[in-house]
Amino acid sequence: MSIVGNGPSRSLWDGAGMSIGCNCAEDTRLLCITDKWLIYKVMDRELRPKAPLILGPGAWREARNCNIWNKVSLVGCITKADGMDLNAGQTAALWAYRVYSGCELHLWGFDSMWTGERTTKTDDEWAAWKSAKPARGDGKKPAPAKWTRAWKAIKEKNPKILLYLHTPKGVSINTINGLFAQVEHE
Repeated sequence: MSIVGNGPSRSLWDGAGMSIGCNCAEDTRLLCITDKWLIYKVMDRELRPKAPLILGPGAWREARNCNIWNKVSLVGCITKADGMDLNAGQTAALWAYRVYSGCELHLWGFDSMWTGERTTKTDDEWAAWKSAKPARGDGKKPAPAKWTRAWKAIKEKNPKILLYLHTPKGVSINTINGLFAQVEHE
């Protein structure tokens, strides 16, 4: 199972097999949304997901309030994350692991895990959307340290989970040693 993030290294992914995209991806079989502002974009028809959705807790609560069911196909959700604050990649990984009974999870386009970059493509889209719709959105931006803590919590609660982080050749992921097996690509 491939979980496809929005970082530049997502271009390493060959598109094969079952896949879940994060937030705004348009080339995966399923799409995971965790941000409630993206639910507003679906309601306003600014975002028209072609893939069936997996929703995280915040998006699930907002989707129930907005009644988006005639606009999207829903295949699953995580309504409670056991106290973890999960981003779309983590939600997708946890959902896939639970639904597909311990499958291997291959993570592509998760550049923030080794660059320390604080923003993502989704953050850029949020900022543009927020400036056009000032009454919506919560203004929070995720930080890589928070994401690492959540990956650690996922691993602790699911010790048999197998996470493969696909990176460009020469990238060091020592700061998250033990959480992921690294797969390097030319």
